[in-house]
Amino acid sequence: MDSKSILEKLAVYLKDAMVVAVFFVVAAVLVNVYKTSSIDFDKNHQLNVTTITGKNINLRDYRGRAVLIQFWASWCPVCSLEYDSLNNIAEDYPVIGIALNSGPLDEVAAFAEERKLLFDIVNDPDAIIGSQFQVSGVPASFVLDRSGKIRFVEVGYTSEIGLRARLWWAGL
Repeated sequence: MDSKSILEKLAVYLKDAMVVAVFFVVAAVLVNVYKTSSIDFDKNHQLNVTTITGKNINLRDYRGRAVLIQFWASWCPVCSLEYDSLNNIAEDYPVIGIALNSGPLDEVAAFAEERKLLFDIVNDPDAIIGSQFQVSGVPASFVLDRSGKIRFVEVGYTSEIGLRARLWWAGL
């Protein structure tokens, strides 16, 4: 086989791979749009809660800064892929983790300690907060802008760079 035919086959392969990649990106975007279609982006959510460590959190205290509210569950394998990213992001932005349907407070606290979760965590054993935010699945990332309004929502895995980009944009 000569080098010209190898290059031609490689070009066809790359073209096919690009078509598949574009298809998956479009599909992922459409699925996220569907999963977040019921969320009221104009609502200014009120959240006044106590973390698993006893710290009081009120969303009003974060006005002027972009905030990440991350809904996750201890039983969710995809959620566990984001823990390191959330710890890293929490060094630069407020991160509030809401543990949905993950058991009683002591179990969530033990889970967080075992996995060395460094961001603020609120236990939501009955998904009451999740219902207020219209969470349709976990993980779910809500990025609030400086005025406290939801600017971005992602359901499913989101990369650290993707979350950071959204927080940066929401903080402008």
